[in-house]
Amino acid sequence: MLLERSADTVVALLAVLKAGAAYLPLDTSYPAGRLSVMLEDAKAEAVITREESLRLIPATGMNLTCLDREREQIEQESVQNPVTPGTPGNRAYTIFTSGSTGRPKGVEITRSNLENFLRGMMEWFPMGESDLFAAISTI
Repeated sequence: MLLERSADTVVALLAVLKAGAAYLPLDTSYPAGRLSVMLEDAKAEAVITREESLRLIPATGMNLTCLDREREQIEQESVQNPVTPGTPGNRAYTIFTSGSTGRPKGVEITRSNLENFLRGMMEWFPMGESDLFAAISTI
């Protein structure tokens, strides 16, 4: 996902996970070369983005979903749950190291890793449906 922080980013992230796929957070402030390395190392098959960021994506023939250009088509898609959701052992996302000591390295996080993290956060910071909190973190 090559998106600025927005409601579209949250919707896209949840849609990817709901479909049983994994996401790769790509920062629009990264140079095209770093994005290219990340996409290649993660073996990304598709990118969700907006038209303004298309110039940052290498021409590799991967599937592109451009949210602002394809909004009407996307809104026509089914809202039903996918038939084959991901399993706990499936990858949820890949994050990359900063690369400060050399080439950035990808770290794969499984769905069970993500669930354990979220459960731990809920134990440390119990929240109800109406509670809010601010956090500074990457996607």
